[in-house]
Amino acid sequence: MLNVDVTRLEGTMTVNIPPPPSDRLWYAFRTPPKLSIRSVPQVGDRSVDMSTVSSWIENKLRLLLEKNLVCPNMDDLIVPVMSGNELLKSGYNQ
Repeated sequence: MLNVDVTRLEGTMTVNIPPPPSDRLWYAFRTPPKLSIRSVPQVGDRSVDMSTVSSWIENKLRLLLEKNLVCPNMDDLIVPVMSGNELLKSGYNQ
C-alpha cells in the first residue's frame, strides 16, 4: 500500500464546459503545476522508511501529472446535472 499526502498543488487551470448535449467538464493545467507531495510505502500496519524509493515514487507521480494534466492533454469529469433531468423531459411538464 502507498500513502500519498498532497501538501500543495498550485497552478493556472483551464476548464472547458462544452455546450449541450455534452455532460462532461474538461480540465487541465496550462503549465506544470507546483506540487509538493510526500509518499510513504506501507506494508501491513507498518510504514516503511525508504527515502530513495519514496523519492522515486514522488518523481513518477509528478511526471504522470505533467503528462496527463498539462495542456494540450486534458482530463474530464461527467457532470450528471448537465445531461438533463428526466423529469423535465417527461410528459408532466409538457
